[in-house]
Amino acid sequence: MSDNVNYTAAWHDYRRRRRWFWGVYLGGCFGMVGLWLLFFNSPIGEFMKGIVFCVLAPMWLIGFVVTAFRCQLFRCPRCHRRFFMTWWYHNSFARRCIHCGLPKWADEDERSE
Repeated sequence: MSDNVNYTAAWHDYRRRRRWFWGVYLGGCFGMVGLWLLFFNSPIGEFMKGIVFCVLAPMWLIGFVVTAFRCQLFRCPRCHRRFFMTWWYHNSFARRCIHCGLPKWADEDERSE
């Protein structure tokens, strides 16, 4: 029973990581386009576009990389190793743990012991 609770907590953590990733990714996309359109015809437009692309774009890129890496570092609830990666291989779209084969979003251990 406690393993199921740990599975649920682990998948909740993974969902949170994914939401952060998509929030940073889509928020940055829409934010950059919105700011660019906002300052497109303004008198200080060139200066502001420079700030947007020279300051905010690298910050968005860093946030994107950090959240993507945090998703990659998610640990399997069963074997507690990295769900999506080994030291030489990674698959961000894996449907099962690369190490033990636990299906993504599994509520309980399906191994027969």
